[in-house]
Amino acid sequence: MEIDLIDVIPKEYLKYNEGITINNTIDTKNIYNDEVAVEEDDNINEYNKGIFTTVVRVKGSKESNVVSIKTNKAVHKDTWIEISKALSRLRVGPPLKIGDVICKNILNTGVDIICTRNVNRG
Repeated sequence: MEIDLIDVIPKEYLKYNEGITINNTIDTKNIYNDEVAVEEDDNINEYNKGIFTTVVRVKGSKESNVVSIKTNKAVHKDTWIEISKALSRLRVGPPLKIGDVICKNILNTGVDIICTRNVNRG
């Protein structure tokens, strides 16, 4: 079964607008717009990066003993263990709001650790 992508996907989303046909599978590099394709070329090791999420201990709140946190940007996966070790020694105090910076520039990576949950003194 042949599918003409121009009939299915608007032309502005196609990287190559002329006569693209496929047989049972989609060639994903052809359906990205140009900006995404360029961004993927610039970040060759993008598969080795990700948003790091974990919890840190909260001191002084009856509401919760821990609060969930994450990095504000993707971090190389090789540094996740070192980041985890550094955060295991950290205690934070309430009140905490979503988006509060818990740690700036952790391990000189240029990435901040931000809070993803509200915690009151309660």
